[in-house]
Amino acid sequence: MAAVKRDWNDRVVSDSYSIMMAIANQSNRYSVVLIGLHFLTGFSLSIGAYMFRTINTDSEASTREFPVKMQFFFVVSESPVFECILFGQIFFLMLIAPVVGMINALLATLVSTQLFISNLFAILNTKIFCNCR
Repeated sequence: MAAVKRDWNDRVVSDSYSIMMAIANQSNRYSVVLIGLHFLTGFSLSIGAYMFRTINTDSEASTREFPVKMQFFFVVSESPVFECILFGQIFFLMLIAPVVGMINALLATLVSTQLFISNLFAILNTKIFCNCR
C-alpha cells in the first residue's frame, strides 16, 4: 500500500488523480462507517437482548438464555458459569460483527467501483466517437 501511495504521489496532479483520490477517500469513509455500525449493532443487540430478558422475566421462573443458542452437557444456569459463557459469547459476537462489516464494505466498494468504471467507459466512448466525427 505504501508503494501505491508513493506512486500516486509521484504523479502529476490532474483531474483524474483528484477524482480517483476523492472516490478512494469516500470509499474509506463508508467502509469505516459500515464496520463501526456492525460493531455497535452486535454490541447493542447482544447486551440489549440480555437486559430485556432479565427485566421481563418473572422472579419465580427465571430462565437464563444466551445470545447464541447452545447446548451444554453440564448445568450452565449457575451464576459464575453462566456469566463466563455469556461474556465469552458477547466477546465472540464483537469479533464476528466487524468481520461481517468488512465483507459488506468490500461488497459496497466493489459495486461503487464497478459503477465508476462503467461511467468512465461511457465517457471515454462518447469522447472517442465525438472526436472521430
